[in-house]
Amino acid sequence: IRMDSSTLPLSGEDPLALHDDEADADSGAQAPAEKRLKIAPDSPTPQSGVELEEVDKEEFAFLDKATHLGTLQSELDAVKDKLALTRNRGQYVPLRLFRSRGSNVINVTDISQGLWCEVQVEYRHLYPTMRRTAEWTKMAEQGTPVQLKTEGMKQGAAIHLKKELEVHEKVKVATVTMEDVKAVQLIDTYTQLSSIKSATGGVGGLEREISVFGDPFGLGVLITGIVDQLQFSPESRELTLLDYKTRQSKSMPGEAQKRGTALQLMIYKCLLDQLTCGATPVDVLSRHAKLDFDTVLSADPIEYIKQHGLLGILTSSESKVSPKDNDITFGRVVERVSKLIAGLDLPLVGTLLVQYEFQGTGEVIGVETVEYDEAWMKSQLESCLGFWMGTRKATGVDIEDSWKCNFCQFRDVCVWRMHKQLEHSPAAKVPPKSLPYNT
Repeated sequence: IRMDSSTLPLSGEDPLALHDDEADADSGAQAPAEKRLKIAPDSPTPQSGVELEEVDKEEFAFLDKATHLGTLQSELDAVKDKLALTRNRGQYVPLRLFRSRGSNVINVTDISQGLWCEVQVEYRHLYPTMRRTAEWTKMAEQGTPVQLKTEGMKQGAAIHLKKELEVHEKVKVATVTMEDVKAVQLIDTYTQLSSIKSATGGVGGLEREISVFGDPFGLGVLITGIVDQLQFSPESRELTLLDYKTRQSKSMPGEAQKRGTALQLMIYKCLLDQLTCGATPVDVLSRHAKLDFDTVLSADPIEYIKQHGLLGILTSSESKVSPKDNDITFGRVVERVSKLIAGLDLPLVGTLLVQYEFQGTGEVIGVETVEYDEAWMKSQLESCLGFWMGTRKATGVDIEDSWKCNFCQFRDVCVWRMHKQLEHSPAAKVPPKSLPYNT
């Protein structure tokens, strides 16, 4: 039993509520409700006193899906409202809710994944809360588990770690504050780029897992990322940036996947070029990441600086005397190390490569070149940040790209997907905008 198609549930309504006819306009009194239900041909007859209208199975299935969609939309809206209220003063801004509470910091991967499907990206972050709702609980009971970290992701991470250990050892540094963490990352970036330039570290001027950051085009967001591999050729004085992608099959990816990878590599190049040219404003870490330049580094990061022989760079230009430990602030490290990176005189990244490998064996499937297109990269960045900054809602796939849903763990509870299905259903007898989905 379902309601009449003219009263499909909107977000926030009870999807099983029965709607009364209008009250008698002349008397102002409430007339007895005449309740009309639409039923499928094989449905049992309900209680007497209710007007029935039999519909074909196709229309009944359409109304059933619309009701389910209304329920899912209500649950989704409630979760978003709760997160916005508890984490960001009532404003639903994905960047502030899921990535950097109180600051504007985002990872390159978060941006590039949106080119595949922003709704999928959003659902991954909403899942820890959404999984407690009725419909998502039902999905879990039906044996459709969600894995935020799949076996493929774990295998990919293991391959990346193996490649990193081929060129340098990982050293653990105990950090207390976020300023400690960023200072250590910056020291590592400098030492890796320095070894590449001198062609004595790593394997013939090659380094892996290089941390980069910046605010390209002044978009008001600190973008961070990890470059898989960077190689410098002393002969040609050319920098080659390479990204590893692992695949579960021995086949090259389609164009839809390649777009996200291309954007990722272009952003890496942009961030790295700005760092090595000294074009990255020093204060982006304080403005966007809300890091305090006056914070004194903890004991282990200071010892790490000493081990790399960099204590001298923190010497005050006025006193020319090595500072005491309590004088080594985060701001001083950022300012001096940024100048050292710019002083390496590295060329701009000249070549962008993607190497695809089979997860099972590490076998190389193929290598492709990515052409740098700054105008396209900027337009995609601006569009992606619109979702993350909360100026527009997440966009799912178009109907012609619905094949992507076959690979999505959230397809059974995806409001976007159900809405598109109803829009293109032959049984649709209401305008798409009347469906229970807030576009």
